[in-house]
Amino acid sequence: MIQQQVARIIEQYPKGKLSVLIIHEFVIGGEVSDSERQLSVGGTSHIEANILSQFDYVAIGHLHQAQRAGYDHARYSGSLLKYSFSEVKHNKGITEVTLDDNGFVSSLHIPLKSVRDMRTVLRYSA
Repeated sequence: MIQQQVARIIEQYPKGKLSVLIIHEFVIGGEVSDSERQLSVGGTSHIEANILSQFDYVAIGHLHQAQRAGYDHARYSGSLLKYSFSEVKHNKGITEVTLDDNGFVSSLHIPLKSVRDMRTVLRYSA
């Protein structure tokens, strides 16, 4: 279903214009954390990255770690906060994206520092 919707968008979008897709989906190959739940939208729980290739930039939600999704121009923003101990080492932040008139995309990760960060403390008892 999602593949059909994306194909329809590509077909109808005016050629020669910048195209940005905003989607909330699991792209196969993404790195998950313990706090994410299985998601099924539009009859599918995951998509392949190749359906994102024709857009100038793809902003993706769902996974909590900022990461690329198959292409440099397709990225998960990640969550702003840490929601499980599997996210202790995540570098939380926001992504600033710049597109120029020629379709060149650049992105910059701007780190956020939490007032109270999460950490794992190991205690050993004798």
